[in-house]
Amino acid sequence: MELIDAAFEAFKQIKIDAETHGHSILSEQDTRLKIVDRIVSDVLGYNLLQDVSTEPASGSGFIDYLIKIKETGRLVIEAKKEAVDFEIKALYSGRAYNLNGATFHARAVRDGLAQTIYYAAQESVELGCLTNGNTWIIFRANRLGDGKRPMDGRAFVFSDLQSIEANFKVFYELLSKQCVENLLYRAIFQEAEGQEVRVKDFAESLVKEDNLRLMTADFTSDFERVMNIFFSKLSGDDDPEFLSNCFVETKESQAAEYQLARISEELVSKVKAIETSQGEAIRKIIERIKNTNRQEFIILVGSKGAGKSTFVDRFFNYVLSSNLKDECIVVKVNLAGYSGSEQEITNWLDSTLLEATETVLYNGAPTNDEIQGIFFGEYNRYKRAHKVLYETERTKFKIEFAKHMEARRESRPTEYIQKLIGNIVRSRQKVPCIVFDNADHFSIDIQEKVFQYGRSIYENKLCLVIVPITDKTSWQLSKQGAIKSYENEVMFLPTPSPKRIIEKRIEYLDGKIEIEKRHKAQYFFKKGITIELRDIEGFVKLLQTIFLQDHRTSKWIGSFSNFDIRTSLEITRDIISSPHLSIGEFLKAYVVKSGSGDNEEDVIKPYRIKNALVKRRYNSYPVKHHPYVQNLYYCNGDVNTSPLLSIRVLQVLKDRKQDTGAADSFFSVSQLIGYFHAMTVEQTTIHKTLQFLLSHGLIRSYDPSIIDIDYSKKVEVTPSGLEHYYWAINDIDFAYIMLEVTPICDRDFFDDLNASYNTPNNKFRLTKLFLDYLEREDATYCKVPNHPSYDGQKVIHIRFDWLRQVLERKINGYQRNRVTRRT
Repeated sequence: MELIDAAFEAFKQIKIDAETHGHSILSEQDTRLKIVDRIVSDVLGYNLLQDVSTEPASGSGFIDYLIKIKETGRLVIEAKKEAVDFEIKALYSGRAYNLNGATFHARAVRDGLAQTIYYAAQESVELGCLTNGNTWIIFRANRLGDGKRPMDGRAFVFSDLQSIEANFKVFYELLSKQCVENLLYRAIFQEAEGQEVRVKDFAESLVKEDNLRLMTADFTSDFERVMNIFFSKLSGDDDPEFLSNCFVETKESQAAEYQLARISEELVSKVKAIETSQGEAIRKIIERIKNTNRQEFIILVGSKGAGKSTFVDRFFNYVLSSNLKDECIVVKVNLAGYSGSEQEITNWLDSTLLEATETVLYNGAPTNDEIQGIFFGEYNRYKRAHKVLYETERTKFKIEFAKHMEARRESRPTEYIQKLIGNIVRSRQKVPCIVFDNADHFSIDIQEKVFQYGRSIYENKLCLVIVPITDKTSWQLSKQGAIKSYENEVMFLPTPSPKRIIEKRIEYLDGKIEIEKRHKAQYFFKKGITIELRDIEGFVKLLQTIFLQDHRTSKWIGSFSNFDIRTSLEITRDIISSPHLSIGEFLKAYVVKSGSGDNEEDVIKPYRIKNALVKRRYNSYPVKHHPYVQNLYYCNGDVNTSPLLSIRVLQVLKDRKQDTGAADSFFSVSQLIGYFHAMTVEQTTIHKTLQFLLSHGLIRSYDPSIIDIDYSKKVEVTPSGLEHYYWAINDIDFAYIMLEVTPICDRDFFDDLNASYNTPNNKFRLTKLFLDYLEREDATYCKVPNHPSYDGQKVIHIRFDWLRQVLERKINGYQRNRVTRRT
């Protein structure tokens, strides 16, 4: 059942109850309890505990109902007892009337309206409602700076519950939580007050979603296999050499490696101290280590996809000296395999760490004798408790003890794990190194629980615990004091440049080709790659041409991925796999010319790379299905607003980022809303634009874990946002690609475009017309104040003017070439 239908059924029941028990509704409290409360919760959908405050102090009085949505005040309701007559006849119901007109002449109504307006002003709430439980008056009690006084507006009237039932759709759309949250009431009031309501009666694109289709690549799937093997994964479990050679070292990662090696060496010295001492001395050393917190806890901080897993694996396998490596026992808990909830994570960590520890130490499970050694104290206690059995049936005693320990393993896994870790130090004289990997695949709450679980191991046993976490989790934990409250070694692992990542992998491929030539090692054949070595060589040449000879491509990849390694590799693979690149032609030319590949015609043109990046494998830009490139000319769907609004937001944030006098690069959300309100952009429109940019990674919140603009206090532009901005105001190819899929709201202009869309060599003329259209639409919805604070907004038009000049030159140049060819 739809929400409005369920609400209507609930309202009808309230109406029946009110008519049946109306004689008992005498006071204002009766009205609120028996009618208003029920309508607010059961009909309008507000949670009385979370959304509604009753009698909060406001100015010199108390509000009957203050309703908030996501901590923002949205509605003030002033309730009177039913006996207060508003003197409004039923024939006026369901329509809007002037607040300063004759409809609201009653003294009780005038006083109630003034009271509602006062509270709305105190709380900066727009929507107001005055009711006696039976009659409902709904109006904009705060005009939020539109230049009109509240009493100069209009109010919708419902004279009684029967009139609400007859006009329920209007009542619901004015007051329900769902509609108030989306500010639907504004459109209703705009229409009622005679303001133009911007309704999209026409919006059509040249290329429809129904016309979107996958294109066929002009090269063998073996090349895609090359990309999947060498440009998809971050770990190299099936190829350790690949892992070692393709890891990109930065100054910070080298420093982290040195620091980690130093910590391991210090722990080994602690273990050695235990090994060379006896009896009481060992006990004192262990006690001292425990009391002085001499264990080590490493927090490895890096963005998601920065290579934290690779760093840890590479460290223990290749960086750590053989002497130190022999002194360490590494137990790894890979959270990538977890699929449960936040509540189940601790139990999962217990069972997984227990299983991983037993696998590393005992190749699956300890023997009876090994269990006896690990739990020797418990063995002696059990022996004393079952002395007769021990002395008479030694074999049965061992079996019973094994059962006892197995039950303990199941019921008290944490204690069991700590015994195993303690045994690594006590019996093997080695350093337990426990790694909790891939926690950053999960929510902040789960990452925090993993952090706390790691701390519980660290607090009880001498060990090295490594917890890689994202910068977002680090931010949260530091904000809550978790990192500051404990002794930790925090290491930061920065994201290397995409160009260097790609370069490393191309170098690795190139090196393997040379080995294959000399030694016939069949490295590629073993990977399932069956194409000729010459073709692979040509393919590597292609990769070098695209990604290394021209720095722009790797810059685009890095920016659009927000420098996330995984996403960078995905984009790299997408570009190569795209049919728009026509790499089959390149490879044929390379083979024919015996691998020269030096002619200008062999170079992949930038427009092909852009097409591959933006269109991927489709014949046009895949609207709503592109993970990292967005159409900035159409971000708000059905909201009729400037097609340049998202670019204008990015302009503000870019200016802030480049302002050397600013304290930081963040801009408060409330300031942004106010900034664009002065440009006649409605709050709901700018709010929706900010949500689009935030959810698609073009801007980020000050608290990086927040992706809902309602909870974000401040935002800044991201690398992806900047790249989108530059492409939107500078790039002809991007503008033309988006021209094809951007819904045009001007029917005549669309008809002109559509008529000449399929005309050959018409790209530049159509793009120029598209830019003109974007600025015309922008002028309709945005009025830029003549003030220094808005000077940055002029840059957009300056760049559009420059782009038009470039297009004009290209159009004229093409026409001259046509004339020359004809003559």
